[in-house]
Amino acid sequence: MRHLGVLAGMIFLLFFGCRLSFDGYIQIYNYDEHDYRVELRRQPDDKIVETLDLKRYPRFESMDYFEDIPEGWYYLSVFRDMGDTETDRTTAFFMEEDDRRCYLIEDDGTIDPC
Repeated sequence: MRHLGVLAGMIFLLFFGCRLSFDGYIQIYNYDEHDYRVELRRQPDDKIVETLDLKRYPRFESMDYFEDIPEGWYYLSVFRDMGDTETDRTTAFFMEEDDRRCYLIEDDGTIDPC
């Protein structure tokens, strides 16, 4: 019986990794032929929380995600070719402790929910 518990624990770690996170994440896909910088910003004060650089589609680096996002209000800003001109931004959204969100960047530089 004891071996069964050890085996179950090893299988759990194999499938779910060594680190468990209960904070949310936001997955971003780039389906455009341009590179983009995506900024995760806190809605109340517009402070940048984290930034992602997404390569043009189709490449391995055309998908990435923000992880371990604490509860609060946020929005995403999108910048084509890593420039300074914002091409689009999401409406403000509230992330709860374990929320999972998905967005995709279309071929005109707009960002929409998956």
